[in-house]
Amino acid sequence: MEPGKKYAVLIIPLLFLIMPRCSLLLPGIDVEIELPAAAWEAEGLAVPHVLVYPDTDGSIQKRTLAAGVRRTIITLPRNCCVPVAAYPFGRLKPAGAFLGPDLNRDAWTGMVRLKLDYRRGALVELILGILKMEDRCRTVNFECLNTAMLKKGKGDPWGCDLDRIRHSILTGTLNYLQVRGLPEYTAEVTLPSGDWIAEPALFRGKIESSERLSDDRWLVVFSELYTGCARFYSPDTNMELHLYIDKKGGCRWIIGSPADFSRRL
Repeated sequence: MEPGKKYAVLIIPLLFLIMPRCSLLLPGIDVEIELPAAAWEAEGLAVPHVLVYPDTDGSIQKRTLAAGVRRTIITLPRNCCVPVAAYPFGRLKPAGAFLGPDLNRDAWTGMVRLKLDYRRGALVELILGILKMEDRCRTVNFECLNTAMLKKGKGDPWGCDLDRIRHSILTGTLNYLQVRGLPEYTAEVTLPSGDWIAEPALFRGKIESSERLSDDRWLVVFSELYTGCARFYSPDTNMELHLYIDKKGGCRWIIGSPADFSRRL
């Protein structure tokens, strides 16, 4: 094996393992959180959010923000890569960000600001779920890992095998080869006529009405679906659709109003 190639093989896994070693148990800092607009809000739907984040004791906190509220101030541990997520309706795929040691301060007020982004939401949600395993989490280069997830997921990080990534973090075996995209499937669903909007807008597939079955029913084809739940909203009928794809590509779905789904929480 040539020396250059040998070193390249060694460097790839190490890229994920460079991060400041810090503890959540540090003094707090006030941070202004800025939320992105949810895709369904552009269709006139009022969308509240639930913020999820660790406090200075490492305990997970939740804060509900009313529809239309884009900014709020929370206290986070200082000088750590701290995950913050914002869930539309408290149940849809979140936007997220990590507060790192390099603080972004407003030039006029000096307030630290953190902008949440749906492109980081999958990784933030994953890390929030294993935050008690701090010794493992703090060895991960989140920016590098998120970049790899976006690449393997074709722009949608939820299109990666998140269970595999989670397991590799917890076992200390994380490297580039552990970041893999999920298989893609197509589903045909009989639905009321109208447009269907994905949430979040990172959905990379196509939605096509292929056949009219009756005056108000169409056979709708959803492509490039991956394992898990994909959620869509129709502004024409004010209906929300959940498509569940299993590991063999099988599909089942539930349809109802957004209020109905929120009441099931």
